[in-house]
Amino acid sequence: MLGERGEKWWQKVFHDTFVQILAGILIAAVLALSPHLIESLTWHIAAYIVCGFAGLGICAGGIRTVISRRVIDRAGSHNTANEIEQPVSGRGDLEILAREAIGALGLKVTVRDAELQATPQVVSTFVDLNMRREATGLMGYYDAVRFLPVTLPKQRHPGGPYEMEVVRVDYSLIALVSDPVSPATVRESVMRRISRLPNVDPAIRSEWREGRVGLLGTQLCLITSDRKILLRRRGVNVLFARNRWDVSVSGFCGTVDLDGESILNPCLTAEHETLREIGHVRADPRNLRMLGVVRNTNTGAFDILLAWETDSDSRAIMKLLTAKNARENTVFDTGVRAIERYVWDSKNLLVNLDAEDMEFAWDRCGVKAEDFEPQSLLCLDLTLRMFASDREHGFLRQGGPEN
Repeated sequence: MLGERGEKWWQKVFHDTFVQILAGILIAAVLALSPHLIESLTWHIAAYIVCGFAGLGICAGGIRTVISRRVIDRAGSHNTANEIEQPVSGRGDLEILAREAIGALGLKVTVRDAELQATPQVVSTFVDLNMRREATGLMGYYDAVRFLPVTLPKQRHPGGPYEMEVVRVDYSLIALVSDPVSPATVRESVMRRISRLPNVDPAIRSEWREGRVGLLGTQLCLITSDRKILLRRRGVNVLFARNRWDVSVSGFCGTVDLDGESILNPCLTAEHETLREIGHVRADPRNLRMLGVVRNTNTGAFDILLAWETDSDSRAIMKLLTAKNARENTVFDTGVRAIERYVWDSKNLLVNLDAEDMEFAWDRCGVKAEDFEPQSLLCLDLTLRMFASDREHGFLRQGGPEN
């Protein structure tokens, strides 16, 4: 949209200038031809009046041109600083829904008065699925109310907050749809229920028809007081992105993240997930920054990207994760059991908040950009842009999963 305004600004300025010149000529002509003035005015004086008003029109148009150009340049530089590049050619699995840092604009997530609850058949099948998992040494899925996006985040007016709507859904339904071990008949039955939801954005509904149902979640980069960032490799017990590298904290929005009855606050999700997955990290909630909103079209997942400058240094973070000594730029196991069981088998890596240092650490530890989900890479890119003023690197452009 900004590019369109940048291309057509001169047309509007030309039009305004032309109108002002024409108005000046008409006013001068009216004055010159007025019955009360015609006897005292000569055509030479009338010509001077016409030229004078025309000159005023040109000056006013010139001033408008300068002002318009400066406004557009300022907007262009702001958008260029925050605009996110689309994934490289052939990588169409990530759709950027909010292209700029949305912290100043805000994001309003409204919960509709509707809920997809588990039926007795779903409950029975979910219990059976968990028993199968536990028989193979995996943890069972935890059923809780999560939130399913039904509209894409959009701005109702320029400069206003992004707004989107979600509905409550039992996690057991999403687990049965997403886990390939679940019976096909139950999966189809659940998908029919989801597909019958009214007033759903066509782009989301089309993905549901193909079996890609994604919840609303958050991706958070934690920045330590000594300017390091924590990266984590997910374990085998999670439903999505098993054994893939991730940002510091990620998780789905839940009912504990509600402000009132119908407004969902993703910043609360980031706070609660940090406490559950890592522990008590000293950080001011007012320093949480929203970076953007994305949708993985391969999985259907929606993610709100955030970054958080903390008051804890890297040593304090290490102590929360492991009781053993660990070094930076080295992958280490999670040795301290957090509230969230599904991160007990996570791997950890603390690196400098610098793209080149991060690449060095990755190379040393055998980590590649392809080992991350694209939304995680984007969260890293935006964090580096905002907190390290790094606009040259782009991990999302270097790689990412070819799903």
